[in-house]
Amino acid sequence: YTFSNVQMNHTIHVTFVTACVPTSVTITTNSVNDFCANLTLTANPATPGAYTYEWKRGAVVVGTSQTLALTTASPDGIYTVTAASSPTCISAPESYAYLKQGILQTYSILGLEKVQLGHSGGYNTVLGGSVGNTKLDVKLRLEIMHGSLHPVHL
Repeated sequence: YTFSNVQMNHTIHVTFVTACVPTSVTITTNSVNDFCANLTLTANPATPGAYTYEWKRGAVVVGTSQTLALTTASPDGIYTVTAASSPTCISAPESYAYLKQGILQTYSILGLEKVQLGHSGGYNTVLGGSVGNTKLDVKLRLEIMHGSLHPVHL
């Protein structure tokens, strides 16, 4: 701006202002494996540029890169990310709710010879499932193990 006093002396002042227009950010995911584990979250800024990233679960910082890997060991919860082009120009947080699936609660087995499902001390423990056979003229013997570990023949 220019300032002039009554004697018409001019003074010019220049002020540079850096405008901060924070980008918005979205989260995309990869395809999970068969057990709904090993998920990768990726922060995608709407505006191209150089950014730093901060991933949090609650108030705890859990990552500082553009991607965040979540596994079955990662706690369930709300994960948020922000993208910053400078220390004072930070996007609004974007959130992702991470809730692992109960691993192997029910499944189907198609057996060729022998299938063993039973107590947790020796085999898999499942909440439900089914067992089948592909051979002709074969009888299936099913034993259900209870808490006492004595088989019940069906």
